Amino acid sequence: MTNARYLRYFTLSCLISLIVFSAVIYDMDHGGGRWEIGTLTERGVSNRTRLNPYWENNPRTVVIFNVLPKSGSRTLNTLVGRLRRNITMANTMNDINESHEEKENIINAAIRSNKTSFVYSHCHFKWMGPFGPTVGVRRPIYISVVRDPIERLASHYYFVRYGDGNANKTNASLQFQEEMQSRHFSRESFDTCVLKEKRGCRNTVALMRHFSGDNRQSVEQAIKNIDTRYMVVGIMEDYLSFLRILELRLPQVFGGISDIYKKERKGIISAMKTKHKRSVSNEVREILRKEMTKDHEVYEAIRLRFEILKLELGIS
Repeated sequence: MTNARYLRYFTLSCLISLIVFSAVIYDMDHGGGRWEIGTLTERGVSNRTRLNPYWENNPRTVVIFNVLPKSGSRTLNTLVGRLRRNITMANTMNDINESHEEKENIINAAIRSNKTSFVYSHCHFKWMGPFGPTVGVRRPIYISVVRDPIERLASHYYFVRYGDGNANKTNASLQFQEEMQSRHFSRESFDTCVLKEKRGCRNTVALMRHFSGDNRQSVEQAIKNIDTRYMVVGIMEDYLSFLRILELRLPQVFGGISDIYKKERKGIISAMKTKHKRSVSNEVREILRKEMTKDHEVYEAIRLRFEILKLELGIS
């Protein structure tokens, strides 16, 4: 074993040991909290982060990128479009009036096709592939990316009011802006909205609900779906590493995507940046941390799984 590989595995072992130790301390301090040691292998720190066989060298891959708004989703969709590969791209947000059933039909059509496909969606998780071994039916590959829950909530609050640098450039964005304007949202700051305890800034379990899907809404179900159904859930705050994981695991789809990102990062970020977004005060952060414990637990589990996956793939 080379020195570099030995160091990587040593670091991984230390990280897992630290996670287990932290879990034991948490359990002792909280009288049996969520991170008890018996469930750690169900929380994404097990060997499940290894590559599943059906992901490898599949010439007819269908990728379902389902993600919450304001988490860097349009960045990946834009980058995939610039790869100039023979990839069929589908989008469930082209028409704001589409029903949930119509959105699912778009995803199902991509799965049934014989083409390499990339489906971009804000739909909550729902397993759209076969259950058990099925000959002739493609198993979709789920990916996603998340963002610090408080930052995402604040960004979305301002986005529906002011849009971003990419607003009014497509029919879908025009349609969205018109719909948001018709709702006559208050223009007060996010901080003011939280301090007044208004509902418009209190979507405090969005992340948990997104990954729980149609099953029971719980932290446990959300993390179970992430652990068993997703190839990777990235972290927006470490976007380049997310892209590198996609390249290493699915080169037939994402090969070369990180180089495009490095070259065009400034322009893409400028176009997607929410207008008039203000910083969240420490007072409001403290309020939301107490209210968003479930979303933060899901986020931290994703972050730990992401860091371990980086170590396994040699991404520094």
